[in-house]
Amino acid sequence: MDYSLITDDFNRGVSEVNETMTSLDLQVTQILKCLNLPTKDVVSEVRQRKYVYSNLLFVFEALEEQPNNQLYLSRFVHACADGLFDAALNYLWDAVVEVLRAKIIDYDLVYFYDLLYSDKKDRKNYKDESDITKVSEAELLQGIKLMGFINDTEYQQLMHINYMRNWSSAAHPNRVSLDGPTLISFLNQCFDIVFNMKVSPLNLEISTLLRDIKNRKLDTSEMTSRKQIMRDLPKDKANSLIQGFFGIYTDEGVSQDTMENIHGLAPTLWNVADESTKTKIGMNYAQIKINGTTEASKTAEAFLEVVDGKSYIPAVLRAGEIDNILDELQSAHKAAGNFYSEPLIVQNLISIISSVGGPLPKEVEFKYVNTIVNCFLTNGIAEAWNANSYYVRLISSFTKEQAELALISFFEVEINQKLNYAICSTKFKEMLKKIRDKFTGGQYTLFIDYLIGFETEPLTKFLQDQNYKHQFERFIHTLNSFNEHYSK
Repeated sequence: MDYSLITDDFNRGVSEVNETMTSLDLQVTQILKCLNLPTKDVVSEVRQRKYVYSNLLFVFEALEEQPNNQLYLSRFVHACADGLFDAALNYLWDAVVEVLRAKIIDYDLVYFYDLLYSDKKDRKNYKDESDITKVSEAELLQGIKLMGFINDTEYQQLMHINYMRNWSSAAHPNRVSLDGPTLISFLNQCFDIVFNMKVSPLNLEISTLLRDIKNRKLDTSEMTSRKQIMRDLPKDKANSLIQGFFGIYTDEGVSQDTMENIHGLAPTLWNVADESTKTKIGMNYAQIKINGTTEASKTAEAFLEVVDGKSYIPAVLRAGEIDNILDELQSAHKAAGNFYSEPLIVQNLISIISSVGGPLPKEVEFKYVNTIVNCFLTNGIAEAWNANSYYVRLISSFTKEQAELALISFFEVEINQKLNYAICSTKFKEMLKKIRDKFTGGQYTLFIDYLIGFETEPLTKFLQDQNYKHQFERFIHTLNSFNEHYSK
């Protein structure tokens, strides 16, 4: 946006606000003293506030649309003047959530729900715009990543801001302070990633396709042209779209025309999708079989027949039940009150695994290992001590193959991000000690001992360490490639 016409007025206003900050602080401090309240570390110091105000115009100039309906951004600016940076971050995140919800609704809300809640047990709770407020912030970010609105790097940036909002802001009691440069950086990232988010031409084409197949019967020529578009889709787009097709097809309100459209298009798209996505849809069928009605499971099976994908139905349908409980555990771990909710869920997981009576189904092994490791690492603030012993029990019972997955779990985005925090690095090393005996020696134990002894922070810096590059990099990447078929 062009703010050049108001630059002088803005600078004059900033100058006047800067002059009043110190005097207002002194006045409020006097009132706090009269009330026998703390006066130290209450607000950010004046020079930090001045830094924010001196950079506001520069950051706002990057906005591509008028923010005149962004009440939360107004509150952000006010909170910065008062030195309440924790509250300011909270308002900024509220603005981000508001914008993301609007962009999802404007694009295709049903597609968003279908991608995010492929398990029909959860999907039935999300029908229209009023339900989007029930979507957690972590799920909101996951959903827009699945839709292709943001990439992995942008996802990590937003997850970090959300993490700081949760543990360094007015949203929770805290002792963590934010400085001016950090707050301005967060504002700039949110504007760049979310507020200025553009729907790519390919995503617009996908949106048009989804709208068309749900609203009318496609003729032969349209089918032919759409099939060619699907053959040329990037893998990640094809993966998301075939999951969207599955969600549309298995919706209880689907029309006959829509089903026939999918009959014509889905086999082509299925051939483009990767193996992990096909396996996931097989798992979705298993979840519907366990949790849904007879009619719903018949419809899901019919979709697999259409795409010639019945070979992806898990041999052990119990895998669907395990997959469900892993989803519950992940959601509980990311939510407030996880110290109370995690133990019950992980106990239930142990009970289900014990009842399988054999090896863990391969369809859920990768997700199982990474979920347990992720939860064991804590949320970066404190250990869920009443769940920790259960995680230790599960880690100790890992097979050698599962221990391999745990060893290289630092490649997973969320686990890699957690290793930037000291408590998570310590817990990761604790996990390594517990799986060390699963290996008979060689490169495995040498690498584990190397990581345990790596003292530079954050732990992920070992990836740039010359000792790692010379001694272990080739071995670890070979191991990761060998285990890739478990992923997603």
